[in-house]
Amino acid sequence: MNSLRMVTVALLLGLLLGGGRVLAQEAPLIDGVMELTESVAEGSAADTASIGGKQVLEKSIETCAKKFGLAETKRVFSTVGPEAVNVMENASGKEAPEVFKFMAKKGMDSLYVVGRPGRMAIFLKFGDAAGDAMLKQKGIAEAFINKFGEPAIGAMNAVNEQNAVRLGKMSASGELTAGGQPETLLKVVGKYGDKAMNFIWRHKGALAVGTTLTAFLANPQPFIDGTKSLTSDTVGAIIRRVNWTPIALLALVLVAIWIGSGRWRKRPV
Repeated sequence: MNSLRMVTVALLLGLLLGGGRVLAQEAPLIDGVMELTESVAEGSAADTASIGGKQVLEKSIETCAKKFGLAETKRVFSTVGPEAVNVMENASGKEAPEVFKFMAKKGMDSLYVVGRPGRMAIFLKFGDAAGDAMLKQKGIAEAFINKFGEPAIGAMNAVNEQNAVRLGKMSASGELTAGGQPETLLKVVGKYGDKAMNFIWRHKGALAVGTTLTAFLANPQPFIDGTKSLTSDTVGAIIRRVNWTPIALLALVLVAIWIGSGRWRKRPV
């Protein structure tokens, strides 16, 4: 009986000590969550009220702290504020880590992307590069990415605002798709940046022709650098591709007709 009591006491002590260790380990986390909640709520009282109050804010901060770490959670909520609660609620379980990392990296600016369903969908489909493109080319990149996908992301990230606007204009006018290879053209822009886009803008009329565009896409670097003429190269490509046999035969027939016609006129009456 005494031995049974001793075992029971030992088990209870073990549970108490184990629970104490758990509490000791969680104490810094709990303190950090409470401190961060107070700081965020005090700095954004109206926004805190709009999400349901301090209790909702604290619960979200605690969940994020346990999942992503207190330091990262402080970075997000200190810059994004209570709006981060809504963003995390709209992100599903598998999407949450990527969304949270993006907010930690971009701070308040991230809300332009992850705070709107349409842009959030693009971000979740294509990742950080798409988020960067939408932040860099606001009002332009979203529709462009929806239309052309990954090549558009590379192009939007590689050019300045002026050239992003130019790409948008070319897309709207049909000049970007006229040559039949818009994605490949966008990959060139993504690789060579503003230099390529400046060239394309100056020669957009010529590049609307499939043969000209093909010649450019085959080796764009010399054209962009100015060491090769787009017009002369295109003319050469056309000449090389022409099947001259039927043209030569037609020319011979026309010459024969002309000669025969001349002889017929000269024949004495």
